[in-house]
Amino acid sequence: MDFEYNECPSSEDWEKIEVLIKFLKPFDEITKLFSGTKYPTSNLFFENVWKIHLELRLLCTSLDDDIRAMANAMMLKFLKYWKDYNLVLAFGVILDPRYKVAFVNYCYEKLGGEYVSKVEDVVDDLELLLEEYKNQSATSATQSGVSMTSPSVPLDNYTAGFYASNINHNTSTSSELQLYLADPLIPAFGDIDGVSKLLPFDVLQYWKDHQFRFPHLSKMAKDVLSIPITSVASESSFSLGGRILTKWRTSILSDTLEAVVTTRNWIRGYQMDDDDEDTRDDGEEVKLLE
Repeated sequence: MDFEYNECPSSEDWEKIEVLIKFLKPFDEITKLFSGTKYPTSNLFFENVWKIHLELRLLCTSLDDDIRAMANAMMLKFLKYWKDYNLVLAFGVILDPRYKVAFVNYCYEKLGGEYVSKVEDVVDDLELLLEEYKNQSATSATQSGVSMTSPSVPLDNYTAGFYASNINHNTSTSSELQLYLADPLIPAFGDIDGVSKLLPFDVLQYWKDHQFRFPHLSKMAKDVLSIPITSVASESSFSLGGRILTKWRTSILSDTLEAVVTTRNWIRGYQMDDDDEDTRDDGEEVKLLE
């Protein structure tokens, strides 16, 4: 119990809390999704960062002054770090057979402006990356000393007619990426208990099943899709208490723990500098509790 509070929140306070919860809910859900450790997350990056971008755009026009101020501040941070969208992780959504290039194109069109023309650049860079995997594979085969070339034999009368009539007719000039993109999308949503929901899908299993059809593309997909968006769980990122009260420091008093965790919130008129020190307005430095 905190004795500093002498009265209950008013109806106006509760209304503000409800608005704030609605404001923060999408960010909470996406943070938990990104922090997953039992499934690939790189294919989830593009879609959900795009959703955050659209959500912030909408909130920046909110009629609520507090929400609009928070959204504008968050948008500045978003554009600073994520304006260009991570290129490699944009590959992740293309290598998800439920979305491919069509989804990237849809997202960029919704954003409009400079984003509309970025789809071709993403696909071109993906083709270049695929070529690197092909070259590495060819180099590995050469260095292994195993010949992959069929023996040279003279042209005979039986097959001469075939080669002469088909010399300018290649059966296919499409790359693995083009063949993959030409396949229809795998349905992402379905009816579950009478409600349309995102269907469970193992994207790594898909590429394992198609590794013989797309040998180089599947290897690239496995590497791209194995990139974690974050290396720590959300609970670890936002929990200072767990890093202070460890199994080696379990005897710390509750009052001391509270003081260490909340010191920065108790101190007023301080700003963090680059040396992780709190600085008063008059320039006097105060070291934080370690």
